[in-house]
Formats: sequence, C-alpha cells, structure tokens
Amino acid sequence: MSNSSNNLSVPQNVLMDVLLQAIQALELKNQALAVENRTLKEKAAEELTHVHEELDLLDGMDDHKRKDMGAAFKNQKQQAKQRISLLRIVAALYKCIPEKFHEMLEYDYQDIRETMKAAAKAARANFVYFGKHSATDIFDDIPIPHTTFSPKYNHIGDELCLCLLGYNKKKQQYAQCPEILYPVGQGGKAHSNIFRAPALVKLLSVTLHGQSLLQSNKPTKTTNGDLWEVTSILAGAIASAATVAQYLLSHDTSFTTQGDKIHISYEKDCEFYIRMIESTLTFDSTIKMFEYYNKNLFSAKKNHLSFMADGGNNSDDSDAEEDILHALQQPELDHETKVNTSVDEGNLSVTLMPSATLMPLLRAKDHAVPITSDPTYVNVSDDEEPATQNNEVDPAPGIHSCD
Repeated sequence: MSNSSNNLSVPQNVLMDVLLQAIQALELKNQALAVENRTLKEKAAEELTHVHEELDLLDGMDDHKRKDMGAAFKNQKQQAKQRISLLRIVAALYKCIPEKFHEMLEYDYQDIRETMKAAAKAARANFVYFGKHSATDIFDDIPIPHTTFSPKYNHIGDELCLCLLGYNKKKQQYAQCPEILYPVGQGGKAHSNIFRAPALVKLLSVTLHGQSLLQSNKPTKTTNGDLWEVTSILAGAIASAATVAQYLLSHDTSFTTQGDKIHISYEKDCEFYIRMIESTLTFDSTIKMFEYYNKNLFSAKKNHLSFMADGGNNSDDSDAEEDILHALQQPELDHETKVNTSVDEGNLSVTLMPSATLMPLLRAKDHAVPITSDPTYVNVSDDEEPATQNNEVDPAPGIHSCD
C-alpha cells in the first residue's frame, strides 16, 4: 500500500514544482512590469508638460477651449497607459505559466479573468470604432457606394451587401463563410482562399497603424500596433477582422454577441473561424495566408499598401481543408435558430450555428472606449443612447451554413 501511495504522490509533487516555478516567474514578470509602468508614467508626464507649454503659446485661444484640450489629452494618455499595462500583464501571464494551466487561470481566478476581460474589451471596442470610421477605405476595392456606410443608410434589401454577406433568398439563409471573406470575385470557389480578402487586411491595418495609412499613405506616429508591440498576426486577429467586416456590411446597429437586427451570431462565427484557422496551421495555404497578412501589415506598413490578394493555390491542401470544414460542423452544433428580419419590414432570415463563446463586448458610441470592468457591450450606433444587451431571439428553426 505504501508503495502505491508514494507512486500516486509523484505526479502531485511534479505539479506543485511546476506551479511554484510558474509563480516565481510571474513574480519576476510583475517586478519588470512595475519598472516599465514607472517609466511609462515618467514619459507621460514629460509629454504632458510639453503639451502644456505648447498650449501656453496659443494666446489667442479661448481659455475654456484650452482647458478642454488639456483635459482631453490627459484622458487619452491615461487610456493608452492602461491599455499598455493590461495587455502586457496578460501577455506575461501566458508566457510564464505553462499552457496546460491557462484554462485554470481564466476560470478559477476572478482577478486574472477580470484583467483579461478588460484588456480584450478595450482592444475589441477600438477595433470596431476604427473599422466603422474607415469603412469606405477598407472596402474601396469593391464598388460599394459611399452612402452605404452613412449612419442613416438603410442596408435592408441592399443587393450588394446581401450578396457579400452570403444571403440566399431561396433558402433565406446567411452563409457562415460569405463572399466578403474571400478575394474579390473568388468567394466560395476554394476554401483555401478564405480570409484573404483585402478588406480584412485593411481593417487590421487601420486598427494597428491608424486611418492615415490608408487615406494618405502615412502611418500615425503613435499607434496601437506600437503601443501593443504587435509584430505578427495570429488566428484570433484574422477571425475578429472577418467578423467585424460582416458587421460593417450588415444593418445591425450594435456589435454585440448577436446582431440586434439580422441576428447574426458574431461571437459564434468568430469562434468558428478561429477553429478553422487553427485546424489548418500546418497547411501550405494557411502558412501563405499568414505570410500575406504579416507582409502587408508589418513589412510594408510605412508604404501605401495595395493589398494584392492571392489568387489561391491548387495544392493538395484544398481537399483536406474541405474535410476539416465538415468535421468542424459537429453533430452537437447542428441545432439551428432562424430569425425574422425583413426586406419590407421584413422577411430576411438569418441562420446561426452555435459554438463556444467569447468575452462580453464593451459598449461604445462614436468614440474609442476607455477600459472598464463593468459587464457592458459595444454599440456603434450614431443615434441610440447606450442600452442593455439585446437578448431577443426568435426560437424558430433555421440553418447557418459554410458553403
């Protein structure tokens, strides 16, 4: 009995050693972060002093307006510092703790979970904000009228937007992998081309490097990409871009877990796209897709990006990817929800495929959103006041397919 007991204790001892090492590494990371944060505060103080000096030179400026400018600067700088700290703390946690304990961190430790949620919500809110305000540049390779992205424009019944979103009038369904995710004119012909739409790269570009990169060929001096020290793109970023691109073409007024008008389940689609990409990481087509994103977003970020989409490939990966796409649509996920939305008050139907969920989304009106720990949601309407989550779901059956 004693030998058996000793044998059972060995894995536990190993586990404790790993945890102790992880905790020690985390303490070192925290010390480094504390030093870094002090440096950031000193730098912010220097920049704020410089701004005050510049403001003092503007003798002709109204005093009230000058105070407003100073207050706005302080607020923006504080938001930037918070984003840096939170995102780097999350990165430090993931680097120093073995991967097998990541899920434990997310679900068993409330403080760590809240830190991760706050960092993710702030980044996502800015993603939607920049996409909304640069939509005409993001979709400039598609003949979409400028008015399409006006807050007053009614997308209901817009044939081009419906086509890009994969709406099937006969089946009254929205495809889970619509044409907007593919290079222009290649939608659905080969799954190896998915996520190579220029619009997705441009959406990530304005978020990381600023709107001026697309509008005037000049990157913004201090960008999210610089603050977050982003040097390459991962599956989650591509999946998020694919989801936000669909939102921009829809007539949903709120980017929440589920669209408030056509009820596309954005969180479930995003999770599905992540699984698609991560299931094909060793495929040549997926490797080339990442090269395409990283080359456009980082190697050429100081130049005007033409975003030439790949023409696809004829490799043997295509058949394997088709098999994975079918495998991803597991039997337990094939229950469906059909929702009414209408063309003449009407009758468009949306179909949803359930899958794992993402974090709640932060609300935003017409400005980038500060970090908060409140369980709020993103709203990008120009007209509506902040409201609670829209939980309305029509329980009628339907299909959300990836054809």
